[in-house]
Amino acid sequence: MIITVRDRALVGELLTHFGFEYEIASTVRTSFVGLIWELLEHDWKVLRSAVRHGVDLMIGTSVCITHAGLLTGKPTLVFNEDDKDYLQAWAWLAYPFADGIVTPACLRDEKTKKYVCHQSLHELAYLHPDHFIPDANVLHRMGVSPGERYFIVRFVALQAHHDINHRGLSMEARRRLVDLLEKHGRVFISNEGPMPEEFERFRFPVPASEMHHAMSFASLFVGDSQTMTVEAAVLGIPSVRCNTFHDRCSIINELEDRYELTSSFHPDSFDHMLETIAVWIQQPDLRSIWRDRRERLLQDKGNFARWTVDLIESLEIRRGKLQVPPEPKPR
Repeated sequence: MIITVRDRALVGELLTHFGFEYEIASTVRTSFVGLIWELLEHDWKVLRSAVRHGVDLMIGTSVCITHAGLLTGKPTLVFNEDDKDYLQAWAWLAYPFADGIVTPACLRDEKTKKYVCHQSLHELAYLHPDHFIPDANVLHRMGVSPGERYFIVRFVALQAHHDINHRGLSMEARRRLVDLLEKHGRVFISNEGPMPEEFERFRFPVPASEMHHAMSFASLFVGDSQTMTVEAAVLGIPSVRCNTFHDRCSIINELEDRYELTSSFHPDSFDHMLETIAVWIQQPDLRSIWRDRRERLLQDKGNFARWTVDLIESLEIRRGKLQVPPEPKPR
C-alpha cells in the first residue's frame, strides 16, 4: 500500500503517530494560481509514484488519483462526502475520470452508474464505537479536573479551493464566542495556522491524535470546520457550526434536520448562534439528550470501515477496468 498526501503538518503527524509511511505529493498553496500549480505538482508526483510502485488500484479523496489512473490505465475509486454542486471544481476535475464514485446516499447529486452509495459517513470509519473507545485519561493530560466543564473550539483558515469567497467566524466573533464560553467552563482552541496571541492561553494542550478523545468528554463543540462538526455529531457531542456553507452540505443538513445533533448558522446570524449556545450550555440534561440522538444515528448508519473493506474485496479488475458491484450491505 502506497499513501500520498499534501504536505500538511497535521496529516503527516497523524499518519506517523499511527505508524503509516507516506510520500508527500505537493506543498500546500493558497492563492488561485498557487492552487493550480499545486494541482499540477500533485498530479505529477502521484503519477510518478503509481508508475514506480506498479499499483493496480488507486483509492482516495484526491482528484489526482483519477488523472494518474487515466494516464496509467489503472482503475480508480474516488471517495467524496460533499455534494457535487458544493465542490464543483473538484467534481469537474475528478468525476469524469474515475471508475467509481463512492458517496453517502443523502447527497443531492444526480446519481450516475458510476456512483456507489452507502448509508454511512466517512467519520464512522474511525469513530464508530466498534473502533473508537474514548480514553478518559486524556482529561489528566489536558489538566482538566474531575467533573470540570470544558468546551472545544475550532477555527479554520478556509483556504481550500472551494473556500474562495466564503467566510467563517471573524476575529470579533471569535472574541465574543470565547468570552461567552469562558463564563461557563474551560475553553480549548484548535486553530488552523498561527495562533493569535490573545488566544494563546486557550491553545489545545495535547497532540492532535488525542483530539477525538478530548471531544468525547467536552460539553460542546463550536467552530467553522465542517469535518469536526460531523465528528462531534458522530460522537454525540452538541455542536454548533458557523460559516457561509451553513445550509449547503447534505450530510450536515441530515445531522441537523433528521438527527438534531448539530446546528448551523450563517455568520450574519452570529447573535442568534450565541443565543442558542447560551440556552444549550444551561440545559443540565444536554449530553443525555445527545446520547439518545447519537444512538438513533448509529442504528441507521453502518460501520463505514467495514463497508469499505467489503466493497474493495468485492471489486473485480478486468483488463484494467473496474467492475463496481451493487452497494455492499453495511454491517
